[in-house]
Order: sequence, then structure tokens, then C-alpha cells
Amino acid sequence: MFNLIKSECYKALHLRSVRVMFLIVLIFGLSSGFLLKTATTMTDSLSAEDAAQLAENLEGMPVEVRMGIYTPVDQSLVRNGAVDLGDLAMADLSGGMLALFVGILSALFVSADFSCRYIINIAGHVQGKAKLVIPKLLVLTGLIFVMFLLFHGADFLSARIAFGDILYVSDGARLMQYLGLQLLLHTAFGFVIAFLCFTVRSIAFDVTAGVLLASGLVSMAYRVTDIIAKHVFHVAQPDTGVISLSRAISEVMPAADASVMQRGLIIGCVDFAAAAGLSFVVMQRRDIA
Repeated sequence: MFNLIKSECYKALHLRSVRVMFLIVLIFGLSSGFLLKTATTMTDSLSAEDAAQLAENLEGMPVEVRMGIYTPVDQSLVRNGAVDLGDLAMADLSGGMLALFVGILSALFVSADFSCRYIINIAGHVQGKAKLVIPKLLVLTGLIFVMFLLFHGADFLSARIAFGDILYVSDGARLMQYLGLQLLLHTAFGFVIAFLCFTVRSIAFDVTAGVLLASGLVSMAYRVTDIIAKHVFHVAQPDTGVISLSRAISEVMPAADASVMQRGLIIGCVDFAAAAGLSFVVMQRRDIA
């Protein structure tokens, strides 16, 4: 098992696609603070009527139908002439951009063995094909953790340069709790993409699925399910989208109440465990070739 983990670490360090993804995340993180500064300045220049209308339109839009990769910025980002680091982290994570990078990274890393057929050669030396999943998921967890640190380190550095002395941390413990929960949700999202890789074994499909899930485009399926549940099964207020990872990522915020944080924790843990368990089952029962 230890040799398998070493092999996966070696591949992770030498895969060009992993290096490119880390470079992209670093560039995005370094530019994020300046982009938020520009967006905040543009938002502050709006008239009171335009700002109120924009906020009203956004509030009237259900969370489950807000599709796409975006960065939510409004006038509340700057409060009393200061910017909270927790609000900046929320603005970067809730839009789904980092989830998009995690999905692509997971698809490229897990599918690499199937595309080069390396896994066929090593499977004959391992008792139980499911054992190949454990090193892969462990190293994938490490890659997601490094990507998370790289992004936020670059993001906070650029935010410090862009906003200067008005940047502060209102509640450090609350911020760490938020970042820890978001890390769990993003890792669970990566595991879901990994499960698709073990199941489908098509890098094109896996990357596409990662993009679609991260952008929330599959939320239309939840809307259709809600309509069926309401008109066929007479459910009063169906909301099947509440179980989706992309929605949990967007709803979990530093200032969110305990129920939202608990729901995000449950969704993250369930998806994390389910994706890992199903990956073991699929790998054990399917032919490697």
C-alpha cells in the first residue's frame, strides 16, 4: 500500500496537467483580490436606485437556478470603510470557481491512468482491485488541499495589496470554521468526480461533468424533479436541490446560521463517504481493461 501511495505521489508531481492547474489557480488567486477591488469600486459607483434594483433582482432569484461561474460582489463588501477577509473568501468560493478547478483537476488526475493504460500493468501485482482506489483518493485529497492553500494564500496576498490597511479579520475562529467546511465540500466534490472517472473512464466525459456540476447547470434537473413532485405526488414545497454539493458550496458562508452550516457538513460528509465507497465497489467489480 505504501508503495502505491508513493507511486501516486510521483505521478501527481510529474503530471503536466496537475502543474498547469496549479499555475492557473495561482494566477487566478493573485488576480482575484484586484478583480474584487475593481468590482467593488464599480458597484459603489452605482446610484442608490440601481444598487437597490440589482439587489432586489438577485434576492428574487432562487439559489438553485443561479447557474454559471460567478463572483458575487455587492456594496456590503465594504462596511464602514473596511473589508472583512471572510467576506472576500466567501465572494471567491460561493461563485463556484474553485470548485470548477477542483473538478477539472480530479478528472485529469484520476483519468490519467486509464488514458495511458498504466493501471492495467500495476493491477496484476495488487490483491484486490479496490486497493488501487485508496492511494488515488488519498493523493487526490492532498492535491485538493494544496490547491485550496495555494488559491487562498495568493488570494489573501493580492487582497492585502489591493485593499491595503482596510482589510481585516473580524472573527478568526469563524473564518477557519468556514474555510474548513468549504475544504470538506470541495474535497467531496472532487471525490464525486473521481467516482465518475472510475465508472465511465472517459476523460472528456469526466471533465465535462466536472464543469457542469461546478457551474450548477444540473440544477435544471432538480427544478424538473420539483415540478414532478409538486404536480404528480402533490408535495407542497419540494426542494430536491437542497442536497446538491454546488448549492451547499454557495450557501455556506461565514455569517450563515447554524442550520446552514450543519446541513453543509452533513452533505459534505455523506457525499465524501458515498463517493469513496461507490468508487471501491465499482473498481472491484469492473474489469480494469
